[in-house]
Amino acid sequence: MSRVRSAMSVRSNGTGASVRSIRSKGTAASSKTGGKGKVPTVFEFACMACAREKNNVEATNYCTDCAENLCASCVKQHLKFPAMKDHKVLGKDARRNPDDASPPRDSPLECPSHPGKSADMYCADHDEVRCGACIAVNHRTCINVMLVQQVARGVTKTEEFKTVKAEIQQAKKNLVSLKKRNERGLTGIEKQKVAIVNKIKATRTRLEQVLDSLEQNTLDELEKACARGSGQLKDDIKVYDDIMASLDAVTGLFSVAKSGSEGEIGVFVSMKRAKKKIEESARVFAFSKSGSAVDPIKFIPDSRISGWLKSLRMFGTFSFQKRVYVGELVGKYNVHTADDMRDCDIFGSEFMKNGTLLLCDWDNKCVKMLDSQLNVVEALNVDGSPSNICVINPTDAAVTLPMLKTVQLIQLQPKMALKHTIKTAESCRGIACHNAQLFVVCGGFKGEGEGKVIVYSISGDLIRTVERNNAGQRIFSCPIAIALSGDGKVIHVTDGHRGLITMTPENDVISVVADRDSYWPCGICMDKNDNALVCNGQSNTVIQVSGVRKIGTILSKKNGLKKPHDVSFDLASMRIVVTVSKSRFIYVYQLKTPAAKEVAEGTVTVNVAEDGQTKLPDINRKRNKTTILPESIDLVRQKTAEDLKTSIRKNAILTNSVTSRKTIQQTTPSDVTASNFSQTDSEMTGLSSRVTAMSTDRRTGNLGNTRERSISRDRSESSLNRRNSVRESTIVGKKAGNSRQK
Repeated sequence: MSRVRSAMSVRSNGTGASVRSIRSKGTAASSKTGGKGKVPTVFEFACMACAREKNNVEATNYCTDCAENLCASCVKQHLKFPAMKDHKVLGKDARRNPDDASPPRDSPLECPSHPGKSADMYCADHDEVRCGACIAVNHRTCINVMLVQQVARGVTKTEEFKTVKAEIQQAKKNLVSLKKRNERGLTGIEKQKVAIVNKIKATRTRLEQVLDSLEQNTLDELEKACARGSGQLKDDIKVYDDIMASLDAVTGLFSVAKSGSEGEIGVFVSMKRAKKKIEESARVFAFSKSGSAVDPIKFIPDSRISGWLKSLRMFGTFSFQKRVYVGELVGKYNVHTADDMRDCDIFGSEFMKNGTLLLCDWDNKCVKMLDSQLNVVEALNVDGSPSNICVINPTDAAVTLPMLKTVQLIQLQPKMALKHTIKTAESCRGIACHNAQLFVVCGGFKGEGEGKVIVYSISGDLIRTVERNNAGQRIFSCPIAIALSGDGKVIHVTDGHRGLITMTPENDVISVVADRDSYWPCGICMDKNDNALVCNGQSNTVIQVSGVRKIGTILSKKNGLKKPHDVSFDLASMRIVVTVSKSRFIYVYQLKTPAAKEVAEGTVTVNVAEDGQTKLPDINRKRNKTTILPESIDLVRQKTAEDLKTSIRKNAILTNSVTSRKTIQQTTPSDVTASNFSQTDSEMTGLSSRVTAMSTDRRTGNLGNTRERSISRDRSESSLNRRNSVRESTIVGKKAGNSRQK
């Protein structure tokens, strides 16, 4: 129905919420319908409140709370009363027919924050069109604020208008394409549903066939049992008949026996045979008292069948098809910067949704940001050596600092900067974020407490600790890294001793993946299909785990992989980045799922996991000797200085002379420390270089007993040299004191 304008004069104040209608004499707008000689004007949207009073007035607004069209006068009355002043009243474009079930669309001319008020102000600083109330509250500090009617002059001739118009067409085209794709997806889902329904029914048919077979086998066995019982009864009846026939024959001879010797002979023989038959009947009768002639046939249903069926909820499970990836090396990228003092040793990495890559450089104590082309664009120094990193949101990330027992939050945009920290009770390594919660892997290494996963809020509040399962058994031995599925219902933790531990948020361990390709699992990431990609530092592999089982090995030594530390997945390009020990380069591999034709032709080699490579968790296994995290040079120097002070105090106690005590008092610990550091500078330099060289080996579990004994021996020798130096300085001081006394 076309809209018919009335002859009345209408004046609007620009807000659309308080429109005053001026009625003149003889105008049908103010008259009741059906007046004499007057033809009422028909409006497309009439005021429903006036219609109840039999007045015909055009509606100028729409109230979403009352679900009614209202005229300007009714809007004033509507907003006058406290009970209705909070109702949401929209403008003209929100009006709707009473029978229209579709919700009103927001008018592009109204302020999005204040429906019913027109957007008549433009802020050039934020490029936003708002109403005066928004400008007064949210844009009061802006300078370039103008009226829309001033800015809008000649807008149709500007390049921006043409560009936006073209972009609208392109956006609509893209949306149409997406809509068609989704519609095809819906059609595909319906087809899949029909196929799965047929499969379910086929499963039911197969089960019925199995049940029919079980029933027939049971009936056949019943027939055999009945045949055996009836045959035995028939044989017993024949025995009874034979004995009774023999006894009847003897009894007949007794009654017809003749006198004389011949008759007596017959009676005697018959009597003796009768005694034999009587004994047989007595034995049979006595046997019959012990029980029935044949055991009764009983049927005991197998309770396992019904119990097993009751334990099932469905005929099967639903899952998406997941194939094994194959990795092809794209290239290696140099991530070493001019400010780096050492080669990179990257233990943690993670991609952001926009393709930006974050790296944790342990040796250079910094977090690096790489663009989508994998060029280092920014580096942020942190207080300690960073181990792992996780992205919280597009502007924030969290980094673990094991030596400081701290989780450092970092601002990513517009420029990288340090934020607040979260203190942990143990050294922290792996970290992951899900639903604004931080899952931090702590402990488990030598000198630390039991391995655990501690869950914090973003602000640092402790939420819970995952350390033991519901049976009270320890879950972890040497946990390193952690990753969660998209819905958070599956948690994967790499454990250097036990393998890849998969568990639920309720602390139930559901599987442990451990085989020859999963030796010292360390880095882990999740792809878009919730496949876990795990790199193993000592078996030099990257494996793929789907759900609770390993389905294949993506990379191995054959691909040139050596001592990998971490792996991260790029959602946009289906690439993975693998970091390795002590290298300035990161390695990029393109992942793809090979086609059957490629596999058949041998152009692609797929390393599919064999059956039985997932084992049950061995919770009670003793923890093996774990390795030590690398110590920083400052920490080594601090410990050495403390040892030196201790040796000085011991020498002072052993010296009984007053002069030696005065010498010790005059020689301050700081002076002695400085002098002895200068005397043993070469020793400290060698010790520092050895500790630095072994940092990666200690972090990844490659440190051997020989190297540990070597460090211990070096420290013992260094301590011995320092004690000798102190003793010599004490003797010199004593001689000098004696000479002064003389």
